Formats: sequence, C-alpha cells, structure tokens
Amino acid sequence: MISDHEDIGIGSFACAFGDVECKPENIPDFEALWETVSFGTDFTEMGCTTYRKMSGPVEDYVVDAVRRTLQDAGATAADIDHLVFATSDPNLALLPTDFAGRVLLALGLEDCVPHVVSFQRCCSSLTALRHGQRLFSDPDVTHVVVGAVGFV
Repeated sequence: MISDHEDIGIGSFACAFGDVECKPENIPDFEALWETVSFGTDFTEMGCTTYRKMSGPVEDYVVDAVRRTLQDAGATAADIDHLVFATSDPNLALLPTDFAGRVLLALGLEDCVPHVVSFQRCCSSLTALRHGQRLFSDPDVTHVVVGAVGFV
C-alpha cells in the first residue's frame, strides 16, 4: 500500500566524509593490490587521486550527518518516527552490533524505530528509500530518516 501523503519527498540531505585525506601511493604495495583487482586499468583513469578515511567510529559520522539533516529540515528528535539505515553486505559485518542503538541514543531518538537494510549489495540504499517511503502507509508516520552507511 502506498501512502496517501502527497508531500512525501526528500526534505533535507547531509553527508559526512572521512576527515583524513589519503593518497593511494601511501598504501604499502598499492600498485600490486590495484593490479590484482583492476585487470590492467590505470588507476588515474578512474578519476580518483585521493580518498577520505574516518579517524573515529563510523557512528560519530552518521550522528553528525543525521543531526545536520534534522537541523536543516527544522525537525526535532521527537518528530522522527523511523530511522532507516542502509549498508552493503561487507560493511554490515564491520558495524558494531549495537550501531543502531548508539546512533539513536546519541541523537535522543527515544521513540524512533530503527531499521537496518542490507543484503541488497549496492542497491541497499535504494531499497532503504523504498522501505522508508512505504513506512508512510501508516497515517501516524510523519517523519522518516533514511541514511546510507558506506566505508572501506
């Protein structure tokens, strides 16, 4: 069932990148590692000369992004009915088992229902958006936050 809400949409957006800039050439044996997975593709042709990594726990970055999203949307923690996290299968194993709980507590989302969507490989974020939209089929739902968690 699709929601009767006509005004469902993306009301705000935030992202958090790692705070440490790195270069592939600083990774020991990067050329050999790249050759095993690239099948002869020149790394510079991929358009990436740097990458970012997180110096702290991933949930700190997620909390920051969700907090900025709520502020930009003019929503409070009490307004949020559901928080949907999406991540790819390999990343799911790297998240702490209490990841969702840590994020909810840090944001003060006491009455919010957490959801974790995975096992859809690179489509987990799209599946999470669809799931978030379907949550609005409950007429009491007014705010759903969807977040994608990706890191290497």
